[in-house]
Amino acid sequence: MDNVFVLHNTSDNGYRMLELANLYYELGDMRYAHPLFSIRPIKHAYKLYDYYSDYQDHTKKVIGEFNQASVWDFYGLSNTVKIAVIDDGVVEHEDLPADRILSGYDFADNDSDPRPGPEQAHGMGCAGIIAATHTTDSIFGMVPGIHSTSSGIFSLNDNTYILPIKIFDDYGDGTDSVDLIADAINYAWQNGADVLTNSWGYPYPGISFDVINFALERAYLFGRNGRGCPVIFSSGNSGQASPGVVFYPASHWTTFSVGATELNDDRWNYSSYGYGLDIVAPSGNVNLQGDVWTLDQMWTLGVNPTSMTTCPPGDNDMDCDCKFGGTSGAAPVVSGVASLLLAKDSTLSSQAIYYILRNSAQKDLDWGVLPDTPSVEYGYGRVDAFRAVLSISRNGDVKNNDGILLIDDIVFLVNYLFKGGAAPSQPAAC
Repeated sequence: MDNVFVLHNTSDNGYRMLELANLYYELGDMRYAHPLFSIRPIKHAYKLYDYYSDYQDHTKKVIGEFNQASVWDFYGLSNTVKIAVIDDGVVEHEDLPADRILSGYDFADNDSDPRPGPEQAHGMGCAGIIAATHTTDSIFGMVPGIHSTSSGIFSLNDNTYILPIKIFDDYGDGTDSVDLIADAINYAWQNGADVLTNSWGYPYPGISFDVINFALERAYLFGRNGRGCPVIFSSGNSGQASPGVVFYPASHWTTFSVGATELNDDRWNYSSYGYGLDIVAPSGNVNLQGDVWTLDQMWTLGVNPTSMTTCPPGDNDMDCDCKFGGTSGAAPVVSGVASLLLAKDSTLSSQAIYYILRNSAQKDLDWGVLPDTPSVEYGYGRVDAFRAVLSISRNGDVKNNDGILLIDDIVFLVNYLFKGGAAPSQPAAC
């Protein structure tokens, strides 16, 4: 073992401390000599300080308990993704700055102003779940309601641009023109959207429109320069009235249909289900009675406080909607996870993204294991962001034993990352 000497300088030897250290270093038997430097290390971890993160259990459940920020910490999500929010409009917010909102279009009023009307914030809620700014500075993040920095909502992926496409007017009424709906879908993929998120549908079983179908097919097949756009749709909120029916366009073969579950993984009784259901995601109750925290319009322009009760813990922040829910809240969760996959690998096709989302979904739910998938009520399971991103980081099967994120994969990965164990072998081609 090396001997360590601590040397003290004196004021009368004529040397400054650095000069004295250099003299000792030049002696042949010295391995190192230096002044007693003082500098603090910092942690290289992605730590969220968003003020309302304690109330965002729905997002945390999708990210996973292993590490809240694991998908942002480990996987080098370097590609910026563009998400088309086809809804009632999106506008600048302290948690969604103007430089991340692209120029969109209002198909309800036929103009280039896709901002929501007064007391409308459905599109804002969807955009917030996907793309609200991550606050990683504890000073700013711990101060609520400061209107020049983040208010405290975090999202699935804040390395995204939002393309706002408005199909509801300023009073919340959807356009009755199916041609305009098709135009909105075409506008999204033709103007560079990578993912199309849709928390709307037609509440009539069996309905279908050729012009919308054609737009959906073109987006799914030809978007992203031929790789295709994932087209995510909520399954509908009429599960009790029309059991076994996933409403259109969520029922179309090109779309990815999302139902809603409670935090305990039980299907919400309102959540529409059927054989066209692909996956479920955690959300809250309907009609502004949910508990999903997301973005509202700023100040008094949105639904808070005009159309809802105040948010806990009593210090109501009018820039936040704390009562969001329905399958409207579930679909953007899945859109956010899809954006994480594209942030990791922009070459993935729409078909590949659907495959990854289905096969990385969590089937071991809080109440038990899904006996068969796809399930009529739960599709392929609950969406899991950690498993989805891990599945394209060496396929998630680091030990090459034909399973995504099995317990021996976790042990193998931890040993490699932290204990000097063997490196994972390269995954086999599919």
